[in-house]
Amino acid sequence: MIKAFFGILCGFAIGLTVLVRSQSKFEANRNPAAIKNDFDFSHLRGDILQTAATDRLAKEMKIWREGEHVYARVGNFAYRNNTGSITTACLTSSKVKIQLKAEGEAVNGLQPTMEIESPCRISQTFSQMEVIEIPFKQAFSDSPYDGEIQIQQKKQNLIIRFANLGSNWPKKWTLTGINIQDDEQNFAVTLIDLQKYKTEDDLFINLE
Repeated sequence: MIKAFFGILCGFAIGLTVLVRSQSKFEANRNPAAIKNDFDFSHLRGDILQTAATDRLAKEMKIWREGEHVYARVGNFAYRNNTGSITTACLTSSKVKIQLKAEGEAVNGLQPTMEIESPCRISQTFSQMEVIEIPFKQAFSDSPYDGEIQIQQKKQNLIIRFANLGSNWPKKWTLTGINIQDDEQNFAVTLIDLQKYKTEDDLFINLE
C-alpha cells in the first residue's frame, strides 16, 4: 500500500511539473519581452517606425476561403509606447479594418467595395493578429445595398460596410487595403495598394 501511495505521489508531482512548464511556456509567448527580432520595432520611432509597421502588416497580409467563411490574417509588431514600455500593435489598437474591391464589376463607373472592421486581438504567438473570420454567406443573405451590417460572433463582432453595389452580390473580391491606428497615436497605417507587396493568390477570393 505504501508503494501504491508513493506511485500516486510521484505521478502527481510529474503532472504538476508538466503543468507548470506548460503554463510558463504560455506566459512566455504572451510576454512582449520574448518577441523575436523580425517583428520587434521597439528601437524605432517616427517615420522609420511607420515605414517598418507598414511593411510588416503588408507582407503578412493574406486572405483565403474555407467553406462558407473567409479568413484574413494580419501581421503584428512590437514597439515602445509613450511610457517607454514594449507593447504590440494589437494591445494598443482597438480595431483593424481591411478593404476589398469587387473584380470585373462596376456600378455607374465605380467598383463595389467592402470594408470589414474587426476588434484587434493578438494571437498567442505575437507575430500575427488573431485571424479575422468573415461569414460571407451570412453577410450576403439579404439583397445588396450600400450601408453597413453588424455580425455577432463568439470570437469577434464585425462591422461590414458596402458601397457602389448593384442588384447582385459580387462573387470575386480582391483585398486592397489595411487600416490600423494605435490609441496613443504612435503610428497609423493606411495601405491602399497591397498588390505592391503580395501576389494575387494571397489577395484574391472567389465566393462562387
